[in-house]
Amino acid sequence: MTYFVEHLPGGKYTEVMVHMKAATTGVIKLNKFAETCFGYLAQLLRFKPDVKCLVAESYFRFGVNKTSQLLSAKIPKDSVIKMHRAT
Repeated sequence: MTYFVEHLPGGKYTEVMVHMKAATTGVIKLNKFAETCFGYLAQLLRFKPDVKCLVAESYFRFGVNKTSQLLSAKIPKDSVIKMHRAT
């Protein structure tokens, strides 16, 4: 188990070794997405305490879905209008 004290100056992990640096290159730097999911879950459980797992997952997916922003950035506005008329 690694303790915080070992990362302070003079501790075991003060100097980062090459193999440790290579092992942690794929680690996400922030936990913003996880905190967002916990926030959505807290809000959902506050309003609907008896919610099922599938409903909660759908709520998360709807809350973090950025597809429309991505498409609107890539597609010209006249194409978006045509798609809305076609549906």
